[in-house]
Amino acid sequence: MSSSKLKAATGAKSRMARGDEALAATGFGPGGVCPFGIGSGILIFIDESLRQYATIYPAAGTDSSGVPMTFDQLASVTGGTVGDFMSDGSEEG
Repeated sequence: MSSSKLKAATGAKSRMARGDEALAATGFGPGGVCPFGIGSGILIFIDESLRQYATIYPAAGTDSSGVPMTFDQLASVTGGTVGDFMSDGSEEG
């Protein structure tokens, strides 16, 4: 994740949520945060690099489950913002 790219997209500084924050905000623990079926007000960002895969497996509520779907299905079901949000290696995050 690139903090500077997310800041450019949102206008706000961002950081990775702590486990307790993720659980409180989404109802899912670390590694299991499902990108759909969570409350409104949580922004979803989907990195465009995922397009390279025929099937992707977003978390499905636990750290050992995933739902097979295409990139287009993920973008559609989440209503997420698609863009380049990954670090190029010159920054941590």
